[in-house]
Amino acid sequence: MVGIGVADQKTIEATIRAYAAAWAARDRGAWLDTFAESATQEDPVGSRMRRGREEIGEFWDTTMAAFDSIEIVPRDIFVIGDEAAMEWTINGATAGGRVTFAGIDVFTLDDEGRITSVRAYWERARVVEQRSDA
Repeated sequence: MVGIGVADQKTIEATIRAYAAAWAARDRGAWLDTFAESATQEDPVGSRMRRGREEIGEFWDTTMAAFDSIEIVPRDIFVIGDEAAMEWTINGATAGGRVTFAGIDVFTLDDEGRITSVRAYWERARVVEQRSDA
């Protein structure tokens, strides 16, 4: 149930779908617009926490430089109050070949439906293994 001061479920789901769609479109601005100014990002969990749009934008730049193409395909989105989880598959192409891997992003959003935190759960070893098999 959504309480006062919390974005509604449709707004939150729309934000998460826009977050995912921006990757395939390679639209840095649209992706960063899904974040609140003071948002945090931990991608993957256990890596350095990025704080604010500037640091999160640096993550985008580094990731995009590694891929010729990349898409996040949402498999399911769950919204409870001001939190959400997206189960996804990433399909990407690099100079070393194609990679596909699965994961889950866990979000907290503000009352305007912007992401205040995101933590991404995926195993880097699976990606490295695919790239070394190419």
